[in-house]
Amino acid sequence: MKRLAYTTLAVLCSSPAAGACVSVNVENKSDYKLHVVWQALGCIGIDGDTKTPFTCASHDISPHKSRSHNFDWGKSSQTVIVYFDGINNAEGHQVVVDFAYVHSKHTFVRHDLSKGQQMPNGCHKHYTIHYTNEDIISDSETAFQNSKKK
Repeated sequence: MKRLAYTTLAVLCSSPAAGACVSVNVENKSDYKLHVVWQALGCIGIDGDTKTPFTCASHDISPHKSRSHNFDWGKSSQTVIVYFDGINNAEGHQVVVDFAYVHSKHTFVRHDLSKGQQMPNGCHKHYTIHYTNEDIISDSETAFQNSKKK
């Protein structure tokens, strides 16, 4: 009986679902460097640059490059956080943009995390976040406008 239990456990732990469950790629199509944090409950890291808790991985992404992270099975509240130095009115400020999965869109999109988070249904899903110069400009201006309200 013990052997059966160990065998079952070994099969479950080595199955694809126990490894990469959801993959999220960030394509930096902008002319600016991004710092990206892949965050989820169940991850125990802290990003060294931003001090973001529950960090699964973090990387700087150079202009016109991409980077991906595979969230393991069991990691919930998956979030991708993009950080960059603001431009124009937001110059000198760090801009932070949160992306989370939204069922109605069937992908990761900009998301106000105070509205709660959703999870993709099942494993073996692959998503890509495209970040462009237009996003840098727009998100910098939004960050500047929000800073004036505080």
